[in-house]
Amino acid sequence: MKKLLLIIFLTFATGGFSFSQEGNLKLPGDADQPAISLADSNRLLVQNVKAGDLLQVYSIVGVKVVEAKMDSSSKEFILNVPKGYYIVKVSNMVRKIAVK
Repeated sequence: MKKLLLIIFLTFATGGFSFSQEGNLKLPGDADQPAISLADSNRLLVQNVKAGDLLQVYSIVGVKVVEAKMDSSSKEFILNVPKGYYIVKVSNMVRKIAVK
């Protein structure tokens, strides 16, 4: 137990990882990892993906509500969907978002 606490303390003390502005945990080497975030209530920001990747948004019950092809590595989408929870999939990343 003491070893685990020491490892956690040293990780924080040496800057082993940090939190992004959105509150997501960022590990070393994450700069090139895909990122999905929701700005405002319906603006979906997708970053660090390959052009040509497919963005898919599903309702919580599994119905596909949005599908779009990424034409650049970073793109912003306006989601015209009702309030609720959705699953966003792009590249090898899957995230749950809440549209308010």
